[in-house]
Amino acid sequence: MASESGPRWRRVPAVVAPLLVALFIVAFDNLALWRALLASYTQSAPMLTLAAAFVLITALFSAVLHAVNFPWVFKPIAVTLLLLAAVAGYFMGSYGVIIDDAMFRNLAQTDPREAGELLTWRFFAHVLLFGAAPPSILVLIRLRYRPWLTEMWQRPLIVCGWIILGLLAVGSAYKELSLTMRQHRELRMLINPSYPV
Repeated sequence: MASESGPRWRRVPAVVAPLLVALFIVAFDNLALWRALLASYTQSAPMLTLAAAFVLITALFSAVLHAVNFPWVFKPIAVTLLLLAAVAGYFMGSYGVIIDDAMFRNLAQTDPREAGELLTWRFFAHVLLFGAAPPSILVLIRLRYRPWLTEMWQRPLIVCGWIILGLLAVGSAYKELSLTMRQHRELRMLINPSYPV
């Protein structure tokens, strides 16, 4: 159980934290995905499809994060994902690259001079804003966990709830989403940070 001392803003129910982290990553670190999804439509993109995709990805990320939402476990994992998503999001958004196996091989073969050319002030500003600020806030807050037995029986229900919400989102725009994903298979590789992970 987290301590109840400190300012009220620092005491956040632990059940809310996975959703907040997932929302931040999906909204701010997946700009390359949203741009590519919008560009995949010759006419204006159906808002229901975009909303369904947003809810689906957020729900799945929330389910995964909630499954590891234990004291001393959640924060290190969430901080790592936020940092990874910020770095990957910068390179995907700025250079239009896909972070895959080939990209990691290229990175391993990059010499210091080439690497230095990529580490610009824009890169550091982006990582500071999207990769350092959110984890700093996460580290500062105190997550209020419920009693252990309550956590153990409610956690699977919450994870299942997120999965069901994701399936409902897919069902609401299944035809359009499946057609888009079949025609633009590269979109799944832009989901950050699941593909880099």
